[in-house]
Amino acid sequence: MIDTFSNLFGNYKEAVIATKDGAISYYNIIAAKLIPNIELMKLADILPGTILDKAPENFTGEATIAGFRTVVTASSINDYRIYIVSAPFGEEHEEAGTILTAAGIELRNMLSVLNMASSLLLPSIENMENPKLSRYAAMVSHCFCNMLRLTNNISDFAAILSDDIALFRTSYDIVASFRELIGSARHLVGEHGVKFRFESSERLDAN
Repeated sequence: MIDTFSNLFGNYKEAVIATKDGAISYYNIIAAKLIPNIELMKLADILPGTILDKAPENFTGEATIAGFRTVVTASSINDYRIYIVSAPFGEEHEEAGTILTAAGIELRNMLSVLNMASSLLLPSIENMENPKLSRYAAMVSHCFCNMLRLTNNISDFAAILSDDIALFRTSYDIVASFRELIGSARHLVGEHGVKFRFESSERLDAN
């Protein structure tokens, strides 16, 4: 399994620590750089109890490690507990932000041309009354919307990496939001004879 971890996490840009029965079994090079003398340390010396007490849940939380404020994502693989630690942004992240910004601009330009071309073709396709061509046109429109959404996400992520916008993390009751969304849409789909319901194993936040 350690060889598997080396193949999976050896080239990660984030620090990765794998534990078994509470003991550190594997850490990658980034973890060794972030946490000096990690080979001599116990997991409790690195991660606070607020994170260790979450086992075996999958979760993301914040922790101060080696003097840096970090984001820790925890998950489980077989009998191992995996902690991925995202360290503060540095020059590599700023460079990545610049590259993503340029990529976002190029993608947006190409999508604009694609949207214009498809808009000009659509009336001709509709006049043909060909179901197959209409279906293909709908597929193009659907892919355009998905690519535009992805491009916007890339641009937002680039701004975060470049420190152009602040990222505020907060707890959010997504279960309650989904229930509210389902409730607001139920009467719309009901008019077409469609019924749906939302179920979640997560309980609503009592607070």
